[in-house]
Amino acid sequence: MKVITLEEIKENININEVLSELKKSFIYYSEKKIICAPITQTHFPEKNADIHIKSGYLKDDKYYYIKIAAGFPENYLKNISPSQGVIIALNTATGIPEILFNDNGFITDTRTALSASLCAQFFGDKEIQSVGIMGCGIQAYLNAKYLKFIFPELKKLYIYGRNIEKLKNIQQKFVDLGCAVNLTDDPNVVLINNKIIICTTSSKEPYLFPEHIIPGTVIIALGADDGIKQELSSSVIFQAKNVFVDSLDQCLKYGELRHVVKQKPEIQSKVLELGDIFAKNEAYISSESYSVIDLTGLAAQDIMLSRYIINKL
Repeated sequence: MKVITLEEIKENININEVLSELKKSFIYYSEKKIICAPITQTHFPEKNADIHIKSGYLKDDKYYYIKIAAGFPENYLKNISPSQGVIIALNTATGIPEILFNDNGFITDTRTALSASLCAQFFGDKEIQSVGIMGCGIQAYLNAKYLKFIFPELKKLYIYGRNIEKLKNIQQKFVDLGCAVNLTDDPNVVLINNKIIICTTSSKEPYLFPEHIIPGTVIIALGADDGIKQELSSSVIFQAKNVFVDSLDQCLKYGELRHVVKQKPEIQSKVLELGDIFAKNEAYISSESYSVIDLTGLAAQDIMLSRYIINKL
């Protein structure tokens, strides 16, 4: 079995090319050109951790991809990245495992952050100079990093976290991106100052409510793929003009949408998959209201990014 190392993966990543591949992943998923297996997930409540498996293949492609991703937040105490995992490519003609991506979760982290950035680029204000980020972990930093790449004029970051001291400890790496950084333990401070909001916390209790959301705002909630996490109050989704999802099926089972549908099943009628929107290339956003994007993470993203790396190598 060929092993592709983390170093090889990082050396062959071009951000603009990856954004293009991720856009295709949403479109192919909605067009059912990529076949995804049901998600398998195991929780470790005592560690606030989980391991999940996402897999599938692009029709008529050479490989079937299996992604094993582990999220162990307490790893930072051991100076180990909280994100871990591998991707295995099996030959679709023989079933033989041929390639192992020893990526330590890098592909998952990258495609998760860049998918949010893709949505910000597609739906957001092209002249954006300020972004709000909820959270202070890996995804908070990667989103800030990639958004700065996509929006070079980005000048300000508003970062929310429950623990100000923890925020201060990581503030410098955000400053090093070339932005003024505003720290707060009040999520409303982020809402009233930004029209792009990226939610990256692991909160199980909603902390974001509609009262202070600015008209024209795009709220991107990512990483809710276990059915437990909830950052947005149900009222945020009830009152949104548009609700976009990476997968309607997954979001109803695992995402922010899951909590809302229990109360108002009719909400499904206004939910659209991103793949359908990207295929039409129509970014209709209301300047009088706000929009919500629910991202649970698709095997399709892992597949397209893995194929991209194989082709680059």
